[in-house]
Amino acid sequence: MEIMSLQRLSYLFNTVEVHVRLDKIRWANAHGEKIDPVADFINRYVYVQHCKELKVTISELSSLLEMSENSLRRKIKDLEYQGLLDLKTDPIDRRRTLLYPTAAAIWIFEGDAVRRAKTFFDESVRIRLMFEKRAVEIFKSRNMDKYPSYKPTKHTTAFHKETKYGYKDSKVFTSWKKHNKIPSNNYPK
Repeated sequence: MEIMSLQRLSYLFNTVEVHVRLDKIRWANAHGEKIDPVADFINRYVYVQHCKELKVTISELSSLLEMSENSLRRKIKDLEYQGLLDLKTDPIDRRRTLLYPTAAAIWIFEGDAVRRAKTFFDESVRIRLMFEKRAVEIFKSRNMDKYPSYKPTKHTTAFHKETKYGYKDSKVFTSWKKHNKIPSNNYPK
């Protein structure tokens, strides 16, 4: 098998990112939501650091984003209100507040990773041949094997209509929706 060129790899990454962003825009438009890139970054950053078992503080995010802590706290409070972040006091230093992703946020990012992987498989035969067997095992173990890729197809559109972007089937989303503080118009209907 020949090695994939940098140009082809760059093309694949950007193609997948275009599909992902288009899908997010369509979802936001369909549900009257605005996409806040800073809040999205905060949520993803906290999730990634959580996966690496690292702690995230508000002051760390403030210096990383070059924003004041007060404006950052507003965005963090919104994410907490939406049920996507947990704020806890650091047991070692009580002055620090640590940020953790909730089960709903972890579920969202894992579902996003599944759909991105499936989009790579749709776009590249080489990637499919190298990783699909192991990826399918992971998808099935997480009960995410029904998720389609981001690449727009009839199957993807039917999936969105049938499951409200995958939320209808999810036990995590159902419990999150039942116990969160969000008004009913902030999640898919």
